[in-house]
Amino acid sequence: MVVALALAACGPKEKMAFGIEDAFIRATPMKMTAGYALITNNTAEDDALTGVTADWAGKFELHTVTKDKDDVLSMTPVESIALPKGETIALRSGGLHIMIFDVAAPLEVSETRDAMLHFQHAKPQKITFKVKPITYKGVGSDVDEHSGH
Repeated sequence: MVVALALAACGPKEKMAFGIEDAFIRATPMKMTAGYALITNNTAEDDALTGVTADWAGKFELHTVTKDKDDVLSMTPVESIALPKGETIALRSGGLHIMIFDVAAPLEVSETRDAMLHFQHAKPQKITFKVKPITYKGVGSDVDEHSGH
C-alpha cells in the first residue's frame, strides 16, 4: 500500500516548457566560445529566448550571422530569439547562437556546464551544455562552413 501511494504521488513526468536537445559548447583555449542547441517550444503560446546566465562565464549574448550583398558574413547581437509555439529552433554555427565571453576556466571535452535560459513569458529553464571537440558541428548539421562560431 505504501509503495502504491508513493508511485501514485510521482504521477506522469511533467513536460518541460522547452525541449532542449544537442546542447553543446566547443572546447577552446580561448576565453570565448558559443552555445548551440535545438530548442522546441512545448507551450501553448509563442515565446522568445531573451538571455542566458551562469557563473562560469562573464557575459552571454544572443547572436545571429547574416550575409550582405557581397556575401560577407557578419555576427550581430540580437535582443531575443523567437520561439514560435510547437516549433523547434536550431541554434547552430552560421546562424542563431549564444556567444559566451570571459569563460572562467578552460572547457575540457566531455565535461558539462549548466546555465539558465531566460524567456519573454516562460519561467527560466536550466540547460546543460556538453563540451564537444572544436570540430563538432551538431546533430543534423550536414554542412557547416562557419565552424569558428
